[in-house]
Amino acid sequence: MSNFTPTHTLRSRGHSGFSLVELMVAVAIAMFLIAGLVTVLQNVRTTSAMQTQMAGLQDGERLAMTMMAGVVESAGYFPNPNLNTAAATMPIGAASSFTTAGTPAVIGTSAFNAQGDSLTVRYAAALNDNVFNCQGGSNTTVAPYNSWENTFYVNATYQLVCALWTSSAPGKTVIQPLVNGVRSMTVLYGVQTNGGGNGTCTDTYMTAAQVTAATDWGNVCSAVVTLTFFDPTVPAPAGFVAASPTVPPVTRVIALMQTAGVL
Repeated sequence: MSNFTPTHTLRSRGHSGFSLVELMVAVAIAMFLIAGLVTVLQNVRTTSAMQTQMAGLQDGERLAMTMMAGVVESAGYFPNPNLNTAAATMPIGAASSFTTAGTPAVIGTSAFNAQGDSLTVRYAAALNDNVFNCQGGSNTTVAPYNSWENTFYVNATYQLVCALWTSSAPGKTVIQPLVNGVRSMTVLYGVQTNGGGNGTCTDTYMTAAQVTAATDWGNVCSAVVTLTFFDPTVPAPAGFVAASPTVPPVTRVIALMQTAGVL
């Protein structure tokens, strides 16, 4: 008995632990599991990044349309019509986009550049009036009123910009980018051509070129603005280019206060 027990103990100790094959199998399984976890993590990060990019796109769409709507709706506004006139409050100057004072309050250009159309709106604001221009400014310095011309278009680097002209500084225009990643802008104009016989302001829609040809800028009731944005989830290698993928366009119909009675 005394000789058997030590031998059995030695043999039991010699067979304890894992073999090399077992260790290799365990390592392979662990690597497989780790690879799966890394893949899941990458997918989560990619999805999160895409959601962030799409949220940024939606914010840009809302910002662009909100700013444009606020400006276009104000077309033709001027303070205290009992004392002032459109011609007096909305003059023209060296850098003005208009050729006559007062009216019309909106003009545009078809195919202004490779990125689409342009849209220009003008109105006047009294000193400390609660009226804002396309760059977010108000009249806090010019008495009794200041006139603004707000021109929207998409520039060559795919930014929606606003070029602001003021009657208080008639020799210059200040250009301010508003939203990035905009592929193009198109504008149609709702025009009243029949004298209001159908009971509504707009009876036909025209491009800027058609409105100009018909000399109907004074009869524009609304602007139908369509913006097309690039898809931020698939940017081009060196930034957005004309052929980069886009998302479905956003469109908004904006009534002009001067002719449609908005505000």
